[in-house]
This record gives sequence, structure tokens and C-alpha cells, in this order.
Amino acid sequence: MKSRFSFKARMADFDLNLYMRPMFENHFSFLKGHGFSDFSQKPPMHNPQSNFHFVSANKHVEIDISFESITTPFYASLNNYGIIMLDLNNQTIAAYNANFNPFNFTDACDQLHDEYLGEIASILQRHINVLYGDTSQLEENTQIYKVMLDMAEIERKIKEQLFTCTFDSSWGPCIHESASLEEIRTYLLQLDEVVTNISMHDWNGNKIDFSL
Repeated sequence: MKSRFSFKARMADFDLNLYMRPMFENHFSFLKGHGFSDFSQKPPMHNPQSNFHFVSANKHVEIDISFESITTPFYASLNNYGIIMLDLNNQTIAAYNANFNPFNFTDACDQLHDEYLGEIASILQRHINVLYGDTSQLEENTQIYKVMLDMAEIERKIKEQLFTCTFDSSWGPCIHESASLEEIRTYLLQLDEVVTNISMHDWNGNKIDFSL
């Protein structure tokens, strides 16, 4: 997609709805045939200055395209499940996340957004059943993805031989990792508050004795 807005012009007089509308119309017009409303911006859930949500819904599900700013990656969800969970090995989405540069303020940023939304639309068209409330594959693949992340995290800790310390502070439950028990001890002693419920595990998940 060739952006109609240069970055300088965008910053001077930018209309977010005008920016998003051509992409929604280009990629998601098929949703009309499944009872969906036009995409519209809804109030932000967190920081009103940087958290944007565009939503389209039918009587079964809601699709949400969210992002922090136009120079950060988009995230598409359906009933709070990441739509990418329908296609865990999607190379287009993987490339989008890998290649996106948050400091890229050129038309390349627009192109990446456009390609991402186009692929999200293609995924939905390959899984029309989710548009009518069948989220079983989304739920199943989300659980698979969580297991994959857990396994990758375990492999990382083993490879780097990291100790994991969990503890409570005024911030709530906390985690600190290091390959050195002494580094963890120093870190905890230097905190400007009392920490409690300290627990230490090695990279194999075994609990080990530890004290300050």
C-alpha cells in the first residue's frame, strides 16, 4: 500500500481514522457478508495517549485491532484470542514481527501494517467458522502456544544455566534471574525495601537452599 500521508504531514495534521479506513476497507470488506459492523475506534483500556483499539463485531464475536501508536506493531484478536493462534506457523506474521522497526517513520511502516492486516484477513477467510463463534481452535492453539513458550523458556534457562529467584515486595510478586547466586544476593540486598518469601530454583527447576 502506498501511503497517502508522508510522516511530516502525518505528524502535522494526522487523522487516525482516515489513516486506518483504507486498510480496513481493502482487507475486511468481506466481513460485511458475515454481519459485521464497520470498524470503529473504541475508548482505550490503558493510556489514552498511546493505546488504540479499532473494533468490528457481529452478534457472535468481536474483532479488535490494537496498537500503541502507528509506529508500533498491530495486534489482531478475536474475543481476546490472538488471531495468529489460528495459524501458529504463519511466516508472513512472523516476518512482520521480526522486521518491524519502531523507529521507522517512513512509508515502509505503512506497508508493513497493510501486509499484516491483509494476512489477518486471509487467516479469517480460511477459518470462517470463528466468525460465527466457534473459537475451539483458537482456544486449543492458544494452550499449545503457551506450552511452546514454556518449553522455550526452560531451554533458555538450561542453556544459560540461570538461577531463578522469586520473592515478594511492595510491588507484588517479583522474579530475578542470574547465572550467579552472589549476583542475586547482592541484587536483593541492594533493594531499598524488605523482601519476603524468597525462593530459589536452578536451571533444571530444582529448589535449592538460599539465604541472604
